[in-house]
Parts: sequence; structure tokens; C-alpha cells
Amino acid sequence: MPNTARLEAARAYIEWVAEQLDSGEHGFQTEGAVAKFMGTEAGNETAEDAIQVLGGYGYTREYMVEKIKRDVRITTIYEGTSEIMEWTIARDRWREHLMSRGDYYLNWAARLEGKILQEPDNGTGTAALALRGYRTVSRPGRPS
Repeated sequence: MPNTARLEAARAYIEWVAEQLDSGEHGFQTEGAVAKFMGTEAGNETAEDAIQVLGGYGYTREYMVEKIKRDVRITTIYEGTSEIMEWTIARDRWREHLMSRGDYYLNWAARLEGKILQEPDNGTGTAALALRGYRTVSRPGRPS
């Protein structure tokens, strides 16, 4: 189940980023890095788990898992390794946090809370609460 959840989360995020870009939104370089990181790491972990389930057979050409693992592994390397994606995401988020004096996370929380009325059962309320909490933790002693 965790692999399914990771893959679905990555797919949903990739689709959301694509919709934003298709609608003409700008400034989504960081989101592209997040989407690539989530998708490639989820795929790689899933392939790794599939090999683990098959044991030694997972490495044989008789089972397709061996090829899937080879194919998915390269996605974590080309067009920016996962480590570079992590650095890019961290750098950009930290910059946005500093430039907005912490309001970056509050703005995202407000956007998510606006979605609650449209789709009340999709978990955006929990995500908004987490973002508000993150902003408070990252700026202790400051009112949110």
C-alpha cells in the first residue's frame, strides 16, 4: 500500500504542476523539481520492493522486474539527480520562506483552505494545518 500511495501522490502532483503550467502560471521551477523527485523516487522504491518480494528471482531476466528496475533507476539520475533535486527544492523553499518572512507557508495554507469548500473530504484541511504549524515552528515566538 505505501508504494501505491507514493505513486499516486507523485502522479497527482505531476498533473497539478502540468495544469498550472498549461494555464500560463509562471515560477514553477521548484514544483517541477518536486514532481521529478517524487515520481522518480516513488518508482525506484516500488521497483526495489518488487525485487525484494521476488528474492533472487527478481534479478533474473525471466521476471520483468529486473528490466523495470534498470529502467526506473536511470530516471533518478538523468535531468538532475535526486540529490540535486533535493538541494534545489531546499534552496528555493528556504529562499521563498526568507523573502516572505515566513508567509510563504501561510499563503499556501490559505489557498488550501479555500479548496475545502469545493472538496471537503480531500485532506486539504489537514495539509493547511500542517503548513500553519510549520510556519510557527520555523519562526518560534512570532504570531501566525
